[in-house]
Formats: sequence, C-alpha cells, structure tokens
Amino acid sequence: MAESRNEILSEELYNEFDSTTLLVAVEHLDKMRHYLADNGYEPPEVRDDLLELHRKVMDSSNDARYSIEDISDAVNAVEYCIDGIQEQAEKLKAILSDLNNALNQAWERIEQLDSEEAEE
Repeated sequence: MAESRNEILSEELYNEFDSTTLLVAVEHLDKMRHYLADNGYEPPEVRDDLLELHRKVMDSSNDARYSIEDISDAVNAVEYCIDGIQEQAEKLKAILSDLNNALNQAWERIEQLDSEEAEE
C-alpha cells in the first residue's frame, strides 16, 4: 500500500526538522519585542529615537544646533537597536527556512506519489 500524504509529511518533519527549534524562534521573536515593545499603548522607543534623530539632523542642517557627537550618538543608538532586531529576525528566518525545506521535500514526495497513482 502506498504511503499517504500525512505519512509522508510526518516522516519528513520527523527526519528533517527539529520542531523544538520553533520554540527557539519564539525566543528570537521575544528578543525582537524587547526592541519593539510598545509599553502598553506607547510607541516603541526606537520610533521616538528615529524622530529625535530626524529633529537633530533637520535642526543641524539649518543652523548647526547639535554637535557631530550628538548626531553620531543618536545614529548609533538607532543602529544598535536595528542590528538587534535584524540579528533575531535572521535567526528566526533560518528556522522557518529549515521548516520550509522539510515541507518542500514532503511536497516532492507527495507529488511523486500522486504521479504514480495517476499512472495506475
């Protein structure tokens, strides 16, 4: 008897993907929330930092109100936050990519099974 679609899926997920990595993905998402936390209904701090950076750049381009150190520190603070988000997002994406690879292998086997059944 030919394998069922569910049996193929189950086998591929079991052999090709460690489902506990999805719990690690949740941890990565939680780490991103640290940067994007809304503190209730307040906007994320990085949003305020970007607006402040804009204000400093605009004010300084008109009358050099802020020093290069002030602007540089503001840029670095936002960049640090974005780097943290990006690092966690890349880790989360890698986990999802691994799952997608396992699913693609299952799809290939299912398509093969469907093709064989159609020939019978």
